Amino acid sequence: MQENIAIIIEDIKLNLDKNVDISSIKYFTDGVSGSTVFCLNDKYLVKTMDELELKAQVTFLSIYTNIDEFAKLLYTNKFLGFAVFEFVDGVLFKYKSNVKIVETLYSIVSRYSLFSYDYYGYLYEDKKSWYEFLKDETLNEIDMLHNDNLSDKKLEAALLFIKNEKTSKYLLHGDFGAHNFMIDKNNSLKVIDPMPVVGDRLYDFYFAIFSSIEIFKDLSIDYILSFFDEDINHKRNILIVALYIRMIRAYKYNRDDFDIYYDWFKKI
Repeated sequence: MQENIAIIIEDIKLNLDKNVDISSIKYFTDGVSGSTVFCLNDKYLVKTMDELELKAQVTFLSIYTNIDEFAKLLYTNKFLGFAVFEFVDGVLFKYKSNVKIVETLYSIVSRYSLFSYDYYGYLYEDKKSWYEFLKDETLNEIDMLHNDNLSDKKLEAALLFIKNEKTSKYLLHGDFGAHNFMIDKNNSLKVIDPMPVVGDRLYDFYFAIFSSIEIFKDLSIDYILSFFDEDINHKRNILIVALYIRMIRAYKYNRDDFDIYYDWFKKI
């Protein structure tokens, strides 16, 4: 691994910044993908990725250069399998439930672009329909628990509603949540680590709101549904699916929060 890192740094020195100092390297842990992530000169964040992940992130960040909240891509090398981002000098965002954060999330998602593509779901891991992608996401969450008791007729009805709709194709962040939000030294929100998805932009919006109980616990359903000028039944059913997925993840990873999620799910 150290040999590979040395090759990567030499490539960065040659193609991006000859003043990069290997002695400045600071490693970070990426517990999700198993990537190697490190910072150089407190200026560059370097992340190794497999071919599809790198291709998807390059596509996403190249399209959304107009959204300042997203990470800035500076350089990639597909042969060595890494990307260099502008390093965000900040901390993970600790939420206090308030209106401003939801408005910020709305501001970001409302700038998403329609995306001309034949499929839905994770970019370059194609599904034929948005319904198929969402159904797989919910089933995968249940299967990981080996627990069918958390299936719900409300979810089944929401998925059936979505199945019978025509879904616009937007390019979504795909993992838009508190775990990927940072506050930089200028007190601005920055969003890292996209897992690009093609589908309904409302999914990203609700997924983010329900990524932390600190965001949604003091909000009303009517307030959350007030954003975006779309059919209320459409919004409600996308919200049900996004909340369900977040609820199951809470059951797996943060059981103390599960009851709050479940109470919300019963209210919709």
